[in-house]
This record gives sequence, C-alpha cells and structure tokens, in this order.
Amino acid sequence: MARPDNFDFAAEETPMTDDEIAEAVEQLFAADDRVDETYIEVTVENGVVRLEGSVSVQEEKEMAESLLDNIEGIQTVVNDLQVIESGYTPEPWPGPPPGEEEEFEDIEVLPADEDLVSEDPIETVEEGKSYVPPNEPMFPTERGDAAERIRERRAEEEATGEARDKL
Repeated sequence: MARPDNFDFAAEETPMTDDEIAEAVEQLFAADDRVDETYIEVTVENGVVRLEGSVSVQEEKEMAESLLDNIEGIQTVVNDLQVIESGYTPEPWPGPPPGEEEEFEDIEVLPADEDLVSEDPIETVEEGKSYVPPNEPMFPTERGDAAERIRERRAEEEATGEARDKL
C-alpha cells in the first residue's frame, strides 16, 4: 500500500506507555523544587496516575497534582497524598545572629605549678610529677643529655640492685 504524498511522520503520535508516563512524572517531580518526591510513589495504569505517600503541606499536595496537567497521555490523576505536618520547628542557633561575630576576651594562660609538673621525663618518674611536654622540641644535645642520664640511672640500679623511687 502506497503512502499519500502529504503523509507526515511527525503528525503521527505514538501514545506514551504507562511506564513512560510514570518516568515523566518522577522526572518532573525531581526537577521541581516545590515538590519533595522523597515520599511520593507514582503508579500508572491505563493512563490513570495514582500519587500515594506523604507531603509536608497542603500546597505541596496541590502542586504535585497541578504539575501533571502538561503531561500528554494522562487520563486522570488520583491524588492520594497525605499531608503530614511534622510539627518540628527548628530552634534558633545559639550564639550571635548570622553575620555578627562574637568577641572573646583574651585568655590568660597560667604557668604550670612547678611543684606538680615537669618537662623532664626522668624527674616525673623519680618525683611523681605529671609530665608536661616542652613548648619547643628538644634538640639533639638535650635528648643526648637525657639519654645519658637514663643510662647512668640504669647503671646505678644494676650496681646497687635496687631501683630508685619506683612507682
């Protein structure tokens, strides 16, 4: 059978399948900020779109339905969305309002009580003090001196057979 000369392929519309309609609805919801599709389930059967799930406000429920007016192939929309208001009101963030910085007073750092703490690891063991690391790293000579004192202490302990002030 021959086609007529004025036959136009573009004029022939293939109706959308139910799966294509459902995909179009889901894409439309995902692209529109006025509808949160997270809790919306879309089902389509014979061109009838059913919306089930929940939204947070009545306007969102109405917007979900009105967005579907422009999709070809939809016969009817059954909007079974439930409006579930959470009642959650966020508390204001503690502190100054946004854009304003809070000013703090300078903090005075008190020196450590020399009777209770020491930067010397050996002194902390021997005298039962708390170890406080030095503000600046130990240089190799200082580490060497500390190592030499440890060796001397061990030699003394071996010679006398007793450990000094073991905790």
